[in-house]
Amino acid sequence: MRVPERRVMAGILLTMGVFGISAAFLVRFQAADALVKAPVGIEMRQSLVGAGSYLDLAGGVRVPDARIATTRTLHGIPDLSVGGTAVWDSFAMTEDEGSGTELDVTSWRLAFDRRSGLLTGCCGASVAKDTGVRQSGLGYVWPIGAVGRGDHQVFDPVTGRAWPAVYSGEEKVGGIGTYRFVQRIPATPVAEIKGVSGRLFGLDRAKRYDADRTYEATVTLWVDPRTGWPVDRREETVAKLVTRTAPGTVVLATTDVRLDEAGRADAARRSLGYAQRIRAATIIVPAAAGTAGTMLVCAGAITAGLGSLRPRRLRALARALRPVLGVCAVGFLAVRLYEGRAEVGAALDGLSYRPFAAALALVVAGLVCMMLAWRTILADLGSPLPRRRAARVMFLGQLGKYVPGSVWSVVGMAELGSDEGVPRRRTLAATAISLAITLACALALSITRLPALYWPVLVAVVVGLHPRALTLGVGALMRLTRRDPLERTVSGRGVLRATGWTVLGWTLWGSHVWVLAAAVAPDEPVLRLWPLAVGVYALAWASGILFLLAPAGLGVLDGALVLGLTPALGGGAALTVAVVTRAVLVLADLVVAVAGILASAQFSGRKSTELT
Repeated sequence: MRVPERRVMAGILLTMGVFGISAAFLVRFQAADALVKAPVGIEMRQSLVGAGSYLDLAGGVRVPDARIATTRTLHGIPDLSVGGTAVWDSFAMTEDEGSGTELDVTSWRLAFDRRSGLLTGCCGASVAKDTGVRQSGLGYVWPIGAVGRGDHQVFDPVTGRAWPAVYSGEEKVGGIGTYRFVQRIPATPVAEIKGVSGRLFGLDRAKRYDADRTYEATVTLWVDPRTGWPVDRREETVAKLVTRTAPGTVVLATTDVRLDEAGRADAARRSLGYAQRIRAATIIVPAAAGTAGTMLVCAGAITAGLGSLRPRRLRALARALRPVLGVCAVGFLAVRLYEGRAEVGAALDGLSYRPFAAALALVVAGLVCMMLAWRTILADLGSPLPRRRAARVMFLGQLGKYVPGSVWSVVGMAELGSDEGVPRRRTLAATAISLAITLACALALSITRLPALYWPVLVAVVVGLHPRALTLGVGALMRLTRRDPLERTVSGRGVLRATGWTVLGWTLWGSHVWVLAAAVAPDEPVLRLWPLAVGVYALAWASGILFLLAPAGLGVLDGALVLGLTPALGGGAALTVAVVTRAVLVLADLVVAVAGILASAQFSGRKSTELT
């Protein structure tokens, strides 16, 4: 590359790098504040179940050991929500499940700040349609990402005021680490009842008394500190009638209810989804943009100074960068595992180890097939490698995909291949061809998800896999990277054999999603899920590989998987499959990387023996 061209390229890279770094700061410190908010529209129904006793006023008898259920619904009102304020309607009814006797009803319209969760008095906020009740403290949602371990004032719609919720420790609920808070509400008058017969209090039957209906409760809340979303709730309540003029008290009802299993699972899934969006806006997107920008700036600086570097120095620079890239790959992989620990725990809570182990085995087998396809192409180009050495090159080199930029795995494979005597340009060409075959097979399998593009995709796949088309593409790649042309071109037989291994690999990869989908949605027809799982995963993988800035398709693959599976499985089940799939993919990469390390150790041992 001549000096003027090099300067132009360096300027472009530097400009793109500065833009990426600037975008990272803008997304993290400005856009994230606008994106990370509680939803305006929500539709949710929860059931708290338990036991209790109550006084049946109609029959005048006490009902012990009753099965009590509190049903609470939340309904968002987008028309009344303005800017950073959301308006929800909450309705709760407590009843005896056996007899249907209604014990209590509470209606509440809450308006709250979508980030802090603090209640406001705007937008028609009311309790039992009374807009005069002054609402304060937290409502249903807690501060997003700012749930402290101290006390929080939480509004109680029954008493019409806020009471302190005291931090009492940490606890796992549905695999999610939560903060546990206990709110104790003392006996508080909530209603006035006139002319109650003295017989009810054991007083003079001929007299009537005015009484206060009092309410006291102990409410335990388990809140996800990342999202401010409550994932569990327990309510222990006592309702009494207390006379005003005479010492008379009667217990109307005592209840002890807790969110049922389905409600906890739904709350955990919602919190998990919110946590993923928060992490994407505050960590993943800024980190990807910042890392890509930094790499582009470095590439621009290196490009600007290439003229002063001789080939020997360039090779020394490449060798020096190898351990740096290895550390980056392992570091990004470790961060991904650490960040996803809570989500993976929540997803695995209701999933047995059998489908997880089966999915892991299928992905590992698929990776082996993809390695054999790459090895076939490499041999077709003139560099046959034994299986173990091919596994070493591919399985260790592919860890570079966890570094944003989607090129570092190719760089790693080229360097490892050079240790085996394979020219770097040949490794580059074999990797490019195998990637093209993998992408073409993915698009072919995803045709069922893209019926409108059936023929265009099919024609593009057939044309793209022709040896002449692949040869032209490799030639363009060699010219773009300023490398010498290959001595040999890929043959039709080699492409056909590699395609066979790739199709088998895709069948195994898609089947792992099928196994997980069948496990989380047992009511769905198993045979109908298989083509859906294979097609959706192929399309999601293709989306992730084409988005160059996402390490290992992070975020893109997951999101596409959720979108594709939601119509058939539902949002919660689709999200669970996406989270477990990500965990399976990472663990599978670790498994084959360990296999590559073992193969590398055996190769080094043999080489040392031969030298001695």
